[in-house]
Amino acid sequence: QPSGDSKPQSGDLSLRIKSINFVENNEFYNPIVEGYTLLGFFLQPELIYTPSGKVSLRAGAHFLKYYGTEKFSQIRPVFSTTLYFSEKTSLTLGTLSGPDKHQFFDPHFYSERLYNEYVEDGIQLTHVNDHIFTDTWISWENYIFKGDSTREQFTFGESFRYTSSPIADFIRIEVPVQLQLKHRGGQISDYPEE
Repeated sequence: QPSGDSKPQSGDLSLRIKSINFVENNEFYNPIVEGYTLLGFFLQPELIYTPSGKVSLRAGAHFLKYYGTEKFSQIRPVFSTTLYFSEKTSLTLGTLSGPDKHQFFDPHFYSERLYNEYVEDGIQLTHVNDHIFTDTWISWENYIFKGDSTREQFTFGESFRYTSSPIADFIRIEVPVQLQLKHRGGQISDYPEE
């Protein structure tokens, strides 16, 4: 798990509940964009089981609801397997830990993603120690089959930060490197090209 989550012990079974209530007022009027307001919550209960010190399994569901609507806007399964290569390095396949764990700056990863696109599915490699944080992932947003009318879409990201030891007891040097690439393709789809 990225961002310093501790490695679980063998035989652990736990329940984790993630939840965010949000209000984001984007109401503004201009000739280019008409504003909107995001008001709602998400709830993501998960069971986490660690059959050994090197493997962790996570299963649950993600529920997103906007206030004033009768139905949930999103109900998605959550399932992942995390392999721990060491106390500091892990590889996750399936549902990733959430976009807030990438520690991206807002210009790269706009804040609304935390509310309406919290669930990411793909593969994620992380390493965290006293000086280095690195999170490399691919999030697959849209899978296509032959003849689909939509495009396949996935995001590749790298979030890296080096923090030095204290220099003269009061100065630290921090070097962040962040990269995000978005792929939109679909050779096998019937997506109308423009």
